[in-house]
Amino acid sequence: IFITLLTHHDSLKPGKKIDRGIDIPLNDHQIEDVFGVFCFTTFSENTDSISPREASDYMKEALDSECFDDVCPDNLVDVIKKCTGIICSDGYDNLTFSHKSLQEYYTATYIASQSISDIRTFYKSVKYGDQERKYDAVLSFLSAIDTKNYTNYYYIPCFKEMFEVDNVKPKIEQTNKEIGLTKIFNSISIPFRAPQPKKSEESTEKRGFAIGLRIEINKDVSTFFYSKFLQPIMLGLLRAGIYLDFLQKNEETIQSADPEDELDYPLLTVLESADEDNRENFYRIVENAYEASVEIEHEHLINLLKKKNKPSLLNKVFKKNKDKETTIVAG
Repeated sequence: IFITLLTHHDSLKPGKKIDRGIDIPLNDHQIEDVFGVFCFTTFSENTDSISPREASDYMKEALDSECFDDVCPDNLVDVIKKCTGIICSDGYDNLTFSHKSLQEYYTATYIASQSISDIRTFYKSVKYGDQERKYDAVLSFLSAIDTKNYTNYYYIPCFKEMFEVDNVKPKIEQTNKEIGLTKIFNSISIPFRAPQPKKSEESTEKRGFAIGLRIEINKDVSTFFYSKFLQPIMLGLLRAGIYLDFLQKNEETIQSADPEDELDYPLLTVLESADEDNRENFYRIVENAYEASVEIEHEHLINLLKKKNKPSLLNKVFKKNKDKETTIVAG
């Protein structure tokens, strides 16, 4: 993406091709490498809108990281802004990324280019809590561009923790599946809050109930699989009629509560109160989500990892050459 924009951005515009007007002693691939560092540092510091001075400082840090000492950081910022459009003005005095996903993607490419030791440290560090939520989109990109390391050092540890297995296979055993889903169901509660009172008796303003889920897990546990089920569970509760049915059965209790307070009911309590048909419909919806978002992805990642663990072509070629040399010496 970056190279295409950097090289061809001007030629795609109507009219005369624009001259960059700034001499940068780096080739396009080197500029891309520096930009990856720039994206990583700005993303890691929660920065997506920066002043020109801050942009220059971040770019200098990126150039130093890549050992390019003879490049003016201001000039490189200008080239990337002018020729790619990935960095642009926010309409005021600051610079920003034209789309957050571009910053996240190049953060992922930078991480994937690091040493295996640093990559392992990264995946271990973002497996829990706020860091996991912060790097969620970056991890999604890494699952595609750094599949082997992502699977080995992030996905498999999360899977083992969730489904309590020692040996990860492409097919998930029913017993382990039930263990994982039970953990998810036990961690979820449904908050109900009484509607705010009308501003006046004459008010025609409608009152309603907010719908949501609350999840409670230890801070040292990955949210990877939990997050996959929040939407399907909410959808299942609504489509199966369980949520509204429970609300009607407990309306008096909820209505009598303070509007500023919330009444939390465990998900399993809500499910137990539902009719059997509605409950079966709910489990069917969650089961379909499990197959689509967990089983298919799991099988794909584990099978792909097996393929990537085969000896590389580089290894085969030099092993073949070494065998030939050994044969000649032996002769």
